[in-house]
Amino acid sequence: MNTTKSSIYAGVVLYFPNEDYTLQQLAIIADQVDKILVFLNYQASSDFIKKVMAEVNNIQILNTTGDNLGLGNAYNIFVDIARSNNCEKLVLFDQDSLPLKDTIKKLCLAMAELETEGFNPVVIGPLPFNYDGKQLSTAPRTEWYSSSGYFEVEFAISSGSLINLNKAQLVGIFRADFFIDCIDIEWCYRARHLGYSIWICPDAKMFHSLGAGVFTFLGIALTDQNPKRFYTFIRNQIILLKLNHVPLVAKIKSATSMPIRIMANLYKERSFAIIHAVFLGLWHGIINKLGRPRDF
Repeated sequence: MNTTKSSIYAGVVLYFPNEDYTLQQLAIIADQVDKILVFLNYQASSDFIKKVMAEVNNIQILNTTGDNLGLGNAYNIFVDIARSNNCEKLVLFDQDSLPLKDTIKKLCLAMAELETEGFNPVVIGPLPFNYDGKQLSTAPRTEWYSSSGYFEVEFAISSGSLINLNKAQLVGIFRADFFIDCIDIEWCYRARHLGYSIWICPDAKMFHSLGAGVFTFLGIALTDQNPKRFYTFIRNQIILLKLNHVPLVAKIKSATSMPIRIMANLYKERSFAIIHAVFLGLWHGIINKLGRPRDF
């Protein structure tokens, strides 16, 4: 249970998870927060729901209809519930992340220290590792470091991120029309554009898996995504290129790396599904056709 002065909620989004793993994840989170909100983006069995309710304290299950509403909608519902209960901080997780028993506590302490030092943090995330213990890369760093070793980044992945809800209210809602990819990136750039900062706490560790894993193309390590996920990735990346609050350097990097990602996935998959995903993602990004894709 959270022992800090302000209340902390956790929001966990699930989509056909490994149920035993999820129970372990929720138990670790429950000991560090005041309440867990679990959003089901799939039709979970009644037996699983009953087991979660019986084994995890202070938990609330949301969206039991089985309709996949996407990540953005889930995040916004978490924020609304937390704020309505006068909660000041919210930490987000998806089913691919496993925090340690002190991860959330260290994030809370880090945010408090950053505020004391005069920084303006709205989000702070843990340092991610894969399940083999290898550190995963983070977003590009800025020139800012705190005296305690925390470092500022352009954005943080949503899973594991601790959000200051008072400041987040001024940033605005998460892009539900993005549905699944780049939601965290867009929101963080919007926050930075308003003068807030995004940080990583190296002392707070979290295990995390990226998509279906990682594959290498021309010596470059890339996230392995199925055609449906690659469609939303391309579509939403195109949208990011049009937004004024996304820095020019980030747009140039995205525009130059996207052809490599496309070639890599076409070479790896070699199927009509990936060809269809690429061209449809590009087209829908160009014409601003967002929302929930078909077959999700």
